Amino acid sequence: VNAERAETLGLLAQARCLIMPIRWNEPFGMVMIEAMAAGVPVVGLRRGAVPELVRHGVTGWLADDPAELPDLLHRAGELDPQDCVGHVRAKFSASLMAQRYERIYRDALRKPVLRRRITDARPSPVPAPALRMPERRLRQVR
Repeated sequence: VNAERAETLGLLAQARCLIMPIRWNEPFGMVMIEAMAAGVPVVGLRRGAVPELVRHGVTGWLADDPAELPDLLHRAGELDPQDCVGHVRAKFSASLMAQRYERIYRDALRKPVLRRRITDARPSPVPAPALRMPERRLRQVR
């Protein structure tokens, strides 16, 4: 266990919830998985992968509007930490994730690879036009 990991676990052990007020489409938030694995529910915005990772009313609370977050923060204590832990074990265990990656790799290897035969390695007979910059602009750039 490295010091950063120990510190993270210590902080999570003291947390009532993890707040994820992201406003972008987060593709996957490992921090949410880590929090739930420690029994800490997630309170966040319903954006990106957050609704796929957090079960509203079970492992956390999700809001459509940031103005809803304060009320949901107060409700974090209503959730059972063991539901968070169980959710992570059932959906995101290391062995399950490894199986999913293996399946993705196997599927990718089964698909035919499109190969283009190169019969003539000579360059195109029509070169692309050169980009010309006025001399005075060129001096300014230098």
